[in-house]
Amino acid sequence: MPARLQIDKMTLSKRPWYRCEKEYVEDDEFYYRMIVINDGPDPFPAQDMRVSATWFLPSGRPFHSRQLRIPKEKLGPGEYSMEDANVKVVMSGTWLMSVSYEPSGAGCELHDSSGRVIASDPKNVIQNFHGISTIELETIAGLYLAAIAAAIAALGLVLSFVLR
Repeated sequence: MPARLQIDKMTLSKRPWYRCEKEYVEDDEFYYRMIVINDGPDPFPAQDMRVSATWFLPSGRPFHSRQLRIPKEKLGPGEYSMEDANVKVVMSGTWLMSVSYEPSGAGCELHDSSGRVIASDPKNVIQNFHGISTIELETIAGLYLAAIAAAIAALGLVLSFVLR
């Protein structure tokens, strides 16, 4: 297993305020990092290599691309190379990330954390997230507050009968 591709991502949004788990919210940013780690005993790659990651909008249109160039035999055993970026969520829906790399032969293959070879195909989806619109978020917050108000009203009704 010569090299492993690892993709980390996280939202930079502080919303929604009422939950610890934050969402990928429209008009806020998210962060991602693409890391190639040499897990093998020999230097990697066997040739100059380019790894491309592209985020696709829910409409299917490519939105953001990043390339990681790795010169021939740059990564010794246990060494890594990485590229990171902040990207703005411009619309709601499911965003997809694909990865391709060149060359893609012996000595230049990338594997996932399970050891499976990642196909070098621009249509090969390896990451995704669901972006939520600000209107959806406000609707959910309104429903959350309405549920709290209903619970308080029910508690008040029960107390009024109990205290009679």
